[in-house]
Amino acid sequence: MKTFAVLISSHGEVEAPSFSAYRNQIRHIFHHASAYMHIPKPVLHVIPTVGGALMTLKYRRARYLSPHNHLTRQQAEKVKAHLSNIATSLPVTLEVIPTFETTPPYTEDQLQDAMQRYDGVIVLAMNPIDGDLSCGTLCRFAQQTFPPDMLSKLTVIGGLWRDEALSAVYCTYILSQIQELTLYGRVGLILIMHGTVVAQKNGAPVSFRNGLKETESFYERLASGLRAASPKLFSHITVAYLNHTVGGRWTTPTLEDAIATLKAHGIETAVAFASGYFTDSSETHHAAEVLSRAKFRAAYYLPCVNDTDDFTRYLAERIQKAARGLLHRQALLELPPKAVENRSHLRS
Repeated sequence: MKTFAVLISSHGEVEAPSFSAYRNQIRHIFHHASAYMHIPKPVLHVIPTVGGALMTLKYRRARYLSPHNHLTRQQAEKVKAHLSNIATSLPVTLEVIPTFETTPPYTEDQLQDAMQRYDGVIVLAMNPIDGDLSCGTLCRFAQQTFPPDMLSKLTVIGGLWRDEALSAVYCTYILSQIQELTLYGRVGLILIMHGTVVAQKNGAPVSFRNGLKETESFYERLASGLRAASPKLFSHITVAYLNHTVGGRWTTPTLEDAIATLKAHGIETAVAFASGYFTDSSETHHAAEVLSRAKFRAAYYLPCVNDTDDFTRYLAERIQKAARGLLHRQALLELPPKAVENRSHLRS
């Protein structure tokens, strides 16, 4: 029986705060971004050092520890347990491994190891949006690292943003969470997405796939689903982007813009959900703090789906589907050339 590695790849955040940990994380972030955006070499060297020092001071002052990596490992454990129940009919053993893009154990290192040790590798990037700065970075690494014949062992799960099943999980989760809240007057919902660079500093469009169209489509799908499921609940639904500051001009509206829009519409109860994130992190927690200071009559931040049962089931089913596809692809490659030709003729 074959054995496939399943890499649950999340962004990663520092767990044991130190100057070197923060510096190394920023180095990884800038290394990935520099493949698509022009970042001057002095910046690549200076920012990680300065940023590492600032993050260390910030931690010592706030004593904040990100739950991101811990939550990712919990997700991986629950997915592993669910796969053991639903994948019994597959002629393959699935070994689930949590990895991180910017903190140890690094996804790229684990991928290189898994490609040598396993019959196949399935990578699930814990990000609903496909783009060069998300799962595209991993695909680029694989294409540059492994010869073409080895790539038949690898599949990367993508397109989650257009999956109706994920949208259904999100809508059910949001509405179930809201049932537990005390609502006043007009209710507004902010669907928070991860921002992206939309133009260079000189105003020219970016030359890489930034994931904006996918994000906009995902937002519209969610907003439409929520309006259809509960047409009278929300007086206003808006998107908000959590942005960074390097690389050029980023997406709008920001969270602050979205809050101002809700206030302009007379919203008394504001609800925010980080739909662009699968796992809570320092970014989503900061968004929750911004919302809490916005002076609505009531303001609620809904946690990310994290390791909820419905989301775990969804991930496991996507992995099972990917495993079937990878087994089928490998079986075709193992057939004699004439047999493959005959099968292709029959399908046409």
